[in-house]
Amino acid sequence: MIPAGSNVGHVLRAVVRAPTGAAALGAVTLLIVLAIAGPIMWGSQARTMDVARGGEGPSPEHLFGTDRLGRDILARTLTAARLSLGLALAATATAAVIGFPFGAVISVLGGRARAVASSLDLRGARVEEALAMLDQYLDDAAHADAGRVTVIHGHGSGAMRDAVRRTLGSHPLVREWRPGERGEGGDGATVVSL
Repeated sequence: MIPAGSNVGHVLRAVVRAPTGAAALGAVTLLIVLAIAGPIMWGSQARTMDVARGGEGPSPEHLFGTDRLGRDILARTLTAARLSLGLALAATATAAVIGFPFGAVISVLGGRARAVASSLDLRGARVEEALAMLDQYLDDAAHADAGRVTVIHGHGSGAMRDAVRRTLGSHPLVREWRPGERGEGGDGATVVSL
């Protein structure tokens, strides 16, 4: 039994409550049952050959018909569930063994290779979310070795401009900042040197 407060229990309850999650959980459970029971229940029927009945269509005796060697297609499919499940698990394990280290290397070294836009447009954002976006952008730009970037905050009431410039004045990654010149967006933009 899974404890009520555990993360696994919370995830399972969320999966079962969602219609697609419940259907997927049912399908996976059915596949596991077939993988265990299939070879036991239908193994001999799947291996029995009757060349004289090869290639027959569906019938009461063979619901999906027979293959060229006269083996029951449904029994062979149900018996193969174990192989299919094993191959899926092997593929997942291989992806994890290769993917996790590869992803870790990319996350550690990838910051330098990441391209960063030369400007950040904050127009239309609320001040709180804009400052969070600005902090992330400055971090990304510094990791990408961008020497200079432009923050577009617009003219408006000046509240966004003032908040951005206050933040830039005390930000550890910012060497200096200045209002944009005429061709850079004027006072609706701030040019930042990192």
